Amino acid sequence: MSKVFYGRNLFKRGVLSHITLPALVEGNILSNEKDTKSARNRTNIKQSTLRVLALLDSLTRLVQSLKSPSNISEWGDYDHINTYQDSDNNVKKAFIYEVASKIKPNIAWDMGANTGLFSEHIKDYCGSILAIDGDRIAVNKMYQRLSSKQIGNIFPLVMNLANISPNHGFAGQERLSLENRHKPDLVMCLAVIHHIRLSANIPCIYFLEYLSSFNCDVVIEFVNREDEMVVKLLTNKKESYPDYSLDVFKDNVANFFDIVSSETLKNGDRILYHLSPKKDV
Repeated sequence: MSKVFYGRNLFKRGVLSHITLPALVEGNILSNEKDTKSARNRTNIKQSTLRVLALLDSLTRLVQSLKSPSNISEWGDYDHINTYQDSDNNVKKAFIYEVASKIKPNIAWDMGANTGLFSEHIKDYCGSILAIDGDRIAVNKMYQRLSSKQIGNIFPLVMNLANISPNHGFAGQERLSLENRHKPDLVMCLAVIHHIRLSANIPCIYFLEYLSSFNCDVVIEFVNREDEMVVKLLTNKKESYPDYSLDVFKDNVANFFDIVSSETLKNGDRILYHLSPKKDV
């Protein structure tokens, strides 16, 4: 971090005390402990407990006072600029509310949560909700709102759904991937499938197969080609994506799930589905 802050940036609040000076001290220690240097004991400098606590308190207050330099992003204002009418929003809320109240999941995932409004709508029927989105500003707005309301069972997480974090650490076992930490009882994918297929170029059948690996109920919203958001995504695309249609999507769903119920939105441009793991015949 010390290489990032130079020139006038050195005088930003907290940089000298918490980044620059500690980096100089650490660099000096490392230079005296190179393999080419003869071994010697470090100078025994004692720090009082009070001084260490004061340093931590100063750093905590500094971090808590930091603000994001930008509140503008593609999805940061989704709750204000989405293309739904109030009536469609109410239908959508009622649909996911009915599913959540019936299942009462211990763990739910909201994949593509944006600012987390739909996660918040079903919070009373879920033990905990992991609200995932790739837009850090949208997730930060979600965190700020949930904190102000003291909602403690929704956990915002910045993550790219097309590139979910794998196992890390020694032998890949120190920090497990999302899928290996726990399995959800309910997954919501609201208005995200067109981004998975048209933006990330992941075929719908692969995404559905991935969702089926959790062996849980899924609420997914299919966005038809006539929807303005899909039209926008396809405007400058050379690929025609012939597999992206409602009929093909339903055929793909049938490989892994049974359709429990469905609901149309926006005059049929979008369809909500409640899916359950396919029963063995």
